[in-house]
Amino acid sequence: MIRPSFLILLPATLLCGLSAHAQQPRVYLRTICTKVTPGAGREYEKAMEAITKMNQHRIKQSKLLRYVFASNAMLGEQSTCDYLAAYVYNGPPPEATIETTTADMAAAGAGSYDAFLAKTRALGSKRVNTEIYIALATIGETKAGNYFSLNQMKVRDFAEWNKLETEVWKPIMEERIKGGNLAAWRSYNRVMPSGANHPYNAVTVDVHPAWADIFKPAGVAAAFKKVHPNMSTDEFNNRTEKAREIVNREVYRVLVSIQ
Repeated sequence: MIRPSFLILLPATLLCGLSAHAQQPRVYLRTICTKVTPGAGREYEKAMEAITKMNQHRIKQSKLLRYVFASNAMLGEQSTCDYLAAYVYNGPPPEATIETTTADMAAAGAGSYDAFLAKTRALGSKRVNTEIYIALATIGETKAGNYFSLNQMKVRDFAEWNKLETEVWKPIMEERIKGGNLAAWRSYNRVMPSGANHPYNAVTVDVHPAWADIFKPAGVAAAFKKVHPNMSTDEFNNRTEKAREIVNREVYRVLVSIQ
């Protein structure tokens, strides 16, 4: 269930789109986007092993469902993030505080949080942003070594978008996973930050088994015809284009995936 405090933050169009799922437990995603000094990536990844150890403890304590840590496959000054950490929760995520993180690291035997902060700051680590999403549809498994395309969307019609994702796109992606073209697929509506000035308000994630799979034919047309034999291609394309547009796409390599 969504807490009343979160309802205040959700746009009315998004609430309408989620109403059909109101009786189902909500899965939330918190992402942390980080930039580091060029050339410091390997050292930063080594330092992040303490966070992985802490999150293994959190998962055992049922505080967390899944943790994924990934690096941008096309690193550069213009890339949004050098690294992306994803935390998945059953219900709204808890407040992230220095006190809780310090306690969880100590309980996990992952070292001092102050020492971790000092190390990563020395590597030029800067948090670009933190975002919170509600999961709309998720299928498949994400593993270390996979690659994923992060598709940032500007949704124009949330009611239609939510319907498309759950009733039209999800069966297509399930068929692609069966064919080995994808390993997993996810769709999320963004809760925070929000507002008309943000360039995107939803994301989808296409998880590929390996780098080469990114460049193989997607197989969307064949999968569409198989799972939606009574829908025309024109209807499918028109509904998708009217509901949203992709404003940015970046590719990441999964370094850690635990659940």
